[in-house]
Amino acid sequence: INIHAIDVGQGDSTLIVAPEGNLLIDAGTNSSEDDLLEYLDYHGIDTIDYLILTHPHEDHIGGADAVIENCSVKNVIMTSFAVTGRVYDNLLNALDKSAETSVIECRAGAEYAVGEMKIKLLGPDPAELGDDANNSSIITKITYGESSLLFTGDAESSVEKRLIIQWGQQLDCDFLKMGHHGSSTSNCDDFIDAVSPYMSVVSCGKDNSYGHPHREIVSMLKTRNIEYYRTDKDGSIVFICDGEKIVKK
Repeated sequence: INIHAIDVGQGDSTLIVAPEGNLLIDAGTNSSEDDLLEYLDYHGIDTIDYLILTHPHEDHIGGADAVIENCSVKNVIMTSFAVTGRVYDNLLNALDKSAETSVIECRAGAEYAVGEMKIKLLGPDPAELGDDANNSSIITKITYGESSLLFTGDAESSVEKRLIIQWGQQLDCDFLKMGHHGSSTSNCDDFIDAVSPYMSVVSCGKDNSYGHPHREIVSMLKTRNIEYYRTDKDGSIVFICDGEKIVKK
C-alpha cells in the first residue's frame, strides 16, 4: 500500500492507496480543496472506499464536500459531533445530495476492510463525545500484513491516556501520524511509548501561527530515534508499506 501525507497547508489529509481500493483520512482546509482534488486526480484516484472525517474542524473537513462532489465516495465515517458554520453545512449538503455515499457513525471497535487492508476504529464511541471537537476525533488503526499505522486526528493527551487504558498492547504500531499537527497538547510520552512507532509524519503548514510542530515534540522524536517527516518542509510525502516494513518513497 502507498500512504500519502498530502500537503494541505495547516490541515490534515492522508490518502492510503491499496491494490483493492482507497481510504482518505480527512480532507484538508477549504482553501486547499483545489490542491487536494488536483493531487487525487494526478494519482488517478476517482473512487474512495472510505472517507474518514476525524472531527468537524475546517482544517480537516474543508475539502470534504469537494471530494464527495468530484469523486465516487462509497462510505463516510464520522461522529455525530456537530458544529455550526458554512464548512460543516457544505459537508452535510454534499452528503445529502450524494445518493451513492453511506454515512457510518464511528463506534469504538468497529472493523472494516479494503481487500487485505484492515481498518479498526479505536474510538470514540458515541457516549465518549464530550464538548470538545479535538477530543472527539476518530482514532483509526490500519493493519496491512505485519505492518500497522495509527491516526489520531487532533485528540489530546487526555484521550491518549484513555486509549492506553482501553487498548493497551493494541496501540503498538509502526507508523504514527503525529496528533494535532505535532502539538505538545497531544503526543504525550506515555502514548508515544505505547505506540512505539519507528516512522512518523507531521502534517502542518509552513510558518504556521501555532508553532506546529512544537519544539518539545521534535526533540522527543529525535531522542527516541523515530524517523519523522513534515509536510511544511517536505511537501506531500509518500510512504510505501509492503506488509513487512514502511519506508519513505
